[in-house]
Amino acid sequence: MSTDNEHDVSVGNERTSLLLKIVAGICNYAAAVYDPDSFFILSWETWVFLIMTVQWALVVFEACFPLGGEYWTTDALMVFMEFSFVFDMWIRSHLGFYEYGNKTMDPQRIKRQYLRSGAFALDIVALLPLYAVNWKVPSPKRWGLLNVNKLLRLSKVPRQLYALEERYLKRTTELRVFKLLYYTFMLAHILGCLWFNFASNEAAPEYYSIKKTTFGKDPWLPSTSLENGSRTLQYIASLYWSFGLMSSSGSSDAPHTTAEGMFSVITMTAGFFLFAYVIGNFTDIIELTGSETKEFNAKMSAVCQMLDHFQMPRTLQKRVKTFLLFKRFHTITQEHILVNCLPPPLLTDIRFVYLMPMIEKVAFLTGMERSITRMLVSQFTQELVSRGDYVIRYGESGSDMYFVFTGVLSVLLPLRIANHNKTTFKEAVKALAGKKNGDENGTSSRVGPRMDDIVSVVTSNSEKHSVQNQPKKVNELAAGSYFGENGLFTNAQRNAHIQAQTSCILYKLSRESLELVFDRYPNWKEKVLQLVSIHREQGRLQQVSREVQSRGMTISTGLVVSRSNIMNERAEGLKERRYHARSNSTHRSLICMSLVRLLDIFVLQPLFKLGNSLIHGTPVQSKFHLGWLRFMVACTVYVAIMIPYELAMDSMHRVTVVVTIIKMFELLCEITFVVDIWFSWHVQESPASMELYDQKLRSVYKKERMVWDILAAIPFYDLVSLFSYIKWLKLLRCIKILNILNYLDELNRRGVASDVKRFWHVWLLYLLMMYWTACAYLAVATMAGFGTQWDSWLPSEELNISDPQNPSATQLSRRFLRGLFFATTMFVKKGYNPDPDTASLYAFHIAISFTGLIVMSFVIGELASLFISFIGLEVGFRKNHIAVELYMARLRVSEHIRSRTYAFMTSLWSSHAGVNYEELLEEMPQHIRAACVLHVSKKPLEWFVMKVVTPVCWEGDESIDALTLSVADCLQFETYPRDENVVTEGSIVRAMYFVIKGHLTMRSRSLMHRPLGLRDGSYFGERGLLGCTISAYTVRTARACDLLSLSSEAFAQVLQKHSFTRLALKLCERAYKHLKEQHITTCSKRDMEEHWGAALLLILQEIKSCHLSAEEAASATEKNGTGKPPIVGDLNATFTAVSSFLPVEPVADLKKEAPATETQILPEQESSEDIATAATEEIEETSNIIKELGGLPANMGEMFDALNTARTCFEAFAPLLHILLATDPLDWKASFWVCAPRGINHSEGQTASVSIESVPKSAHCNQSGPLPTKQAAPVEQ
Repeated sequence: MSTDNEHDVSVGNERTSLLLKIVAGICNYAAAVYDPDSFFILSWETWVFLIMTVQWALVVFEACFPLGGEYWTTDALMVFMEFSFVFDMWIRSHLGFYEYGNKTMDPQRIKRQYLRSGAFALDIVALLPLYAVNWKVPSPKRWGLLNVNKLLRLSKVPRQLYALEERYLKRTTELRVFKLLYYTFMLAHILGCLWFNFASNEAAPEYYSIKKTTFGKDPWLPSTSLENGSRTLQYIASLYWSFGLMSSSGSSDAPHTTAEGMFSVITMTAGFFLFAYVIGNFTDIIELTGSETKEFNAKMSAVCQMLDHFQMPRTLQKRVKTFLLFKRFHTITQEHILVNCLPPPLLTDIRFVYLMPMIEKVAFLTGMERSITRMLVSQFTQELVSRGDYVIRYGESGSDMYFVFTGVLSVLLPLRIANHNKTTFKEAVKALAGKKNGDENGTSSRVGPRMDDIVSVVTSNSEKHSVQNQPKKVNELAAGSYFGENGLFTNAQRNAHIQAQTSCILYKLSRESLELVFDRYPNWKEKVLQLVSIHREQGRLQQVSREVQSRGMTISTGLVVSRSNIMNERAEGLKERRYHARSNSTHRSLICMSLVRLLDIFVLQPLFKLGNSLIHGTPVQSKFHLGWLRFMVACTVYVAIMIPYELAMDSMHRVTVVVTIIKMFELLCEITFVVDIWFSWHVQESPASMELYDQKLRSVYKKERMVWDILAAIPFYDLVSLFSYIKWLKLLRCIKILNILNYLDELNRRGVASDVKRFWHVWLLYLLMMYWTACAYLAVATMAGFGTQWDSWLPSEELNISDPQNPSATQLSRRFLRGLFFATTMFVKKGYNPDPDTASLYAFHIAISFTGLIVMSFVIGELASLFISFIGLEVGFRKNHIAVELYMARLRVSEHIRSRTYAFMTSLWSSHAGVNYEELLEEMPQHIRAACVLHVSKKPLEWFVMKVVTPVCWEGDESIDALTLSVADCLQFETYPRDENVVTEGSIVRAMYFVIKGHLTMRSRSLMHRPLGLRDGSYFGERGLLGCTISAYTVRTARACDLLSLSSEAFAQVLQKHSFTRLALKLCERAYKHLKEQHITTCSKRDMEEHWGAALLLILQEIKSCHLSAEEAASATEKNGTGKPPIVGDLNATFTAVSSFLPVEPVADLKKEAPATETQILPEQESSEDIATAATEEIEETSNIIKELGGLPANMGEMFDALNTARTCFEAFAPLLHILLATDPLDWKASFWVCAPRGINHSEGQTASVSIESVPKSAHCNQSGPLPTKQAAPVEQ
């Protein structure tokens, strides 16, 4: 007994604990807070949206249509939906929300926020059970409008649709189309039900009398046939009337009462706004999906305008367009958008994802902590390199490391280095095979090679390679590789060229950025340095091993080469005898060989290439690939036309020549669809394709096209026809039309789809839709039966083909035109269409009408976008022109300024189509921009460089080209209209100009009696450019001109960037200082030439003496073996002892070389001690100059030999003196008496020097010394 009681007690405790768990779970569930981003909330909101749509549609339908005895079904459904809304209110009171971007999950705050919101009040009002009144009255007395409070929930529809768009941004187009369909259905449903209520009177409450219907009372009202029709027919007919009136696709009689007229006006107005809303949404969709393409096409058209204007060569045009296409199709180049939109930590995390695989390949960067990696990744900078550009060059200094994200680069070495490092068996045999061992007659005297022969061959080859500096490709770098890592840790020069084989995206890590990370993490720095030292030692040992192997390979191949020479001589003898034996039959076989060759070239080779491309694949964007795409477009369009034609108009089950040809081509298209899957799957990626694609071709094909290709290729109709006849399965062939836009995009990927092409593409799709609509109409007519009258909705019985084996051409054409007329009225909304007879025909008409509305809106939006794109340049220019006119109107400027402004704007549009060429050039990479500017300014720039720079440059053509490129980088494009002053007499010279196009006149009131003409290829404004001189000329345009300007600051930076121009500037500065110290008396221009030449020669010989002394000191140090020999660039120890190596006699000899100058410069004789002291000071000053220059340029010996007289020195430096000085250097009164040139630094009232050392460093200059700049205005002495 006790055991039973204990058992009952245990069971009761278990039940109590289970009940407590259930209660606790319910309490926990009731207190839960829901995440607004969870999948449950997304599913719940979708469910609420669905039942809300069903409820408002049911409320309106129940109020206007008689339901008979089915009210209990609608009431039960209404109660179920109300319970769902009650539960939705409870969820809303526990649903988190976003406030200022922060997610709020506090239960109290969430509940307070919801209970005080307008949404809660709306939900309470919508929940009021007013419909319960109808439960107490008979069915005929029910009043459907008691449920009108449920329609308040319609105000939630826009918010929920907006939430879906925010959640699914990638499905914006689909959601927009769904929203259009939803709003169209809502308007058609409400207005259609209200129109039917005009006859049914269901919405009017009549408790004391029977409701009277007015069907057929007037033609505007629903007909009497609908009163006794099925509910489906009534509802579809009502939708047909409302949508037909809104979209002008149906027929409606004129209203007969005021209420009918007002309702018709409201319906048509709603249709007008619906049509505007549809077009606006489609325009927005086109803008969202094609904004990037639109902007790119606008920029490309502007660039093409610039390239055509300057007549750029095709190679340069292709280079520019390739770069723009590379940026267009690689989304990673839009990283600046992320920088502007996302916070730095989030941007670093995004970079971390795609840069970490490359970082892990670097030995000294592996195994880092996440914090170190994040900081390192944040220091990376992105660089775009166009095809053919050099990233680094052999022998230059650099401190940056590069990671290859996209593209292919070539590693190049000079031939002398490449051949020295690569002495393989093949190279050794090739070097030795060219020399024969034997006497003069060619007979071999010994089998083995003599050591002298081997040494002589190797020596001659090494001498040959020493003069070959052309780069040779030795390796290739692809995505994921890195290079330049030695520059992070050493100051050594680059040991190879790195040239972009394709356009590339690189990420750069500079030494300064790495030092920041090292300072933050010193322990990691020690680890990295240890790994780098180990890696460097391993590389050194590998290099030694390769050198040893190469020397052994060269010696061991000598014997093999000598024996091979003997065999080669014997083979040549046999070949000669065979040639003489065959010479007799040559003429007979010539014709046969020609025929075989033609057959091979024009038949066999093309077939072989076709088969090879189909089996192994063809490179993307190759000629064969583009040809295949064009063939696929033709096949797809052909199938999309013929399959609907066979199903709706003519089955073509007969045997004729035309039908046979059509069927054969259709079979060819079906086979092509199958082959296209294989072809698209095996398309090969090439280095050129990396510039046009940023994803794998196969993955893109699987994602976008593969499903439709498979569905179109599988012969469903042929398989099913074995069991049953379902002809509509043929339509699966037409599904490939979904890929036609991809085919067209691929065909236009390398270029820009012109507006004309886009126009024809839109019209092709529009005509296809109309054609399919016509075929669908005839197919429906075939199933529903033809009409008895010509004016009925169905086509007349006259169009029915009685004999499919022999249809007449007239009957087929009339049949096609009848369907085309129906399609045109549905799309264009013009023309007369009778009303259908059945519910299915009503539904088909509504569906086709809505499709026509969507297609017409799409076409209107596309054509509007095309037109805006076509006149985009003009629109942008007109906007700027209007803004300028309004600005001048507010300022009330004079009529003369207005006319000048109008002339400039007119010239800008007529010559440049309103395009700002300077903005386009600034967006280009430096190398491409420089190439464009060099082509445009080739003639005047070459003439300027030849006149000013070439006489002072002795480093060779490479240095001159480098300076020319630096000048081109600094040129700015400017355009001037007719009769506009470019330079005005009396103004300060701030820039010089190169004339590209146009005609100018130069005038001067004081220096010129007649104007001077300037045309293409001229330049002006260089006199006193670096001296802030006052212009003595007025340069005025005679017609519209294109100029390139070079500012004085930019030119000074260019001169300081190169060693030979820095030396020339220092020489001119020292010469001017020397002349100022001598107190030259008044003299003529010829005497001033002699003074300048003597001063320049003296300074040049001083530099020569210091240079020779340094070389003698270096050679003496090497002979004595005292240590590392000093060089000219290392002046800390060498130039301090220059005076000890230079005696007094050479200085006196230098002064004796210019006796004419000696008598004028030295007013009195000085003692030998004073001369020695002065010479020592001058030598020290010269040493300091060389130290400031960082060493002398190359080929100084040639310069010293050529400039050995005063006249040659003045002729070489005269153009630079005219640019450097603010006044004429030959005008004694202006230069040495009245005022000093720009930048004169007075010392004790007597000494002065041309100073250009106060210019701040430019981004284009990497020199450590000071740079030139403008100083104060000329100062009087």
